[in-house]
Amino acid sequence: MPQSLRIATWNVKRPRTKGWLNNPVIVNKIQDIDADIWVLTETNSIINPGDVYSSVASTAIDNYHTSGESCVTIWSRYPIKQQLLTFDPTLTVCVEIKFD
Repeated sequence: MPQSLRIATWNVKRPRTKGWLNNPVIVNKIQDIDADIWVLTETNSIINPGDVYSSVASTAIDNYHTSGESCVTIWSRYPIKQQLLTFDPTLTVCVEIKFD
């Protein structure tokens, strides 16, 4: 287990794929904070902390989400060991993270 672990959450309010104005601002702020684990809500796959992270997202809701959107995505700098079952996979996501 690491000596310290930086976890951050952010509701990014459904960014659009072509959000050329807001998306870079969000991604830059995520990279500035430099958390080990991010929990992004009302998110889109275009918003991510970088290549060193892996992710698991909730299942998209038909007739509500656009391409790439999810209610929640967990991004981890540490390997994701497994995804765990949740009551509603469209609204929540849970993972087990491996710390060696």
